[in-house]
Amino acid sequence: PMCLSKGFWGCCLNGCAKPRNDRFFTASWGIGDNCVPSVCGQTNALFSELSGFVTVEKKTGFLVIADISGFTEFIKIHNMKSMPLIGGPLASYWESHAEQLIRDLLEAVIDSLEPFFTLNKIEGDAAFFWLEDGDVKKQAADILQMMEKAQAVFRAKLADLKFVESCPCDPCQQSKNLRLKIVVHRGAFQLTKIRNFTELAGESVIFVHRLLKNGIKSDEYWLFSNQVSDLLENRSDLVEVTEKIESFGKQKLAVRYFDTDPAR
Repeated sequence: PMCLSKGFWGCCLNGCAKPRNDRFFTASWGIGDNCVPSVCGQTNALFSELSGFVTVEKKTGFLVIADISGFTEFIKIHNMKSMPLIGGPLASYWESHAEQLIRDLLEAVIDSLEPFFTLNKIEGDAAFFWLEDGDVKKQAADILQMMEKAQAVFRAKLADLKFVESCPCDPCQQSKNLRLKIVVHRGAFQLTKIRNFTELAGESVIFVHRLLKNGIKSDEYWLFSNQVSDLLENRSDLVEVTEKIESFGKQKLAVRYFDTDPAR
């Protein structure tokens, strides 16, 4: 939580707030844990002013990230920009094609997962979704079906991008190496609504993002936390693994591998 009397990212003048540096907490609005409104007048006044259009809810549900692998690997734009004369224009040309590729593929994945999931935000070459708890056993089974759909849509869309076949630029030529990986976790989180904007925060939100930073030697896989895999009736395609997750230590997870990774 953070007080607001020094702005969105600072602590209040009385030092009652506990500012967080993690980027996934940057919209966790609220009064600090030790804040006493009668003492911290500035914070209380500003919070009251904002309360008309800021709501904070605690929820439990599924958190899903669909990430397109390979985007940062096939771009050599930064090195190219340093080339004399042609470096800048050529880098811009490559960059525009890379962005178009990712945008088309990500839009296809998002369309396949909505409205079952709610899209929270696009994070570069990834999309972050959430689903509030209901009948969690049924939801877990439905999530598997939605992931199958997203995977199929991604592959079909990649095959349909005909313009890449004739374009000589590096992003288009290397686009065949693009893959989709999906990570899923279930836990508690905070949902903050500010006008038409919604932000998710909490330990579970950090954890699901950290799941992408793993040692799995593949660009295409599904990774489930135990909180999700324990709900699945059919686990025949899943392999249990132990991964060291930053700030969370060793975690037992379940992964589904695919055999579509290109030879590297």
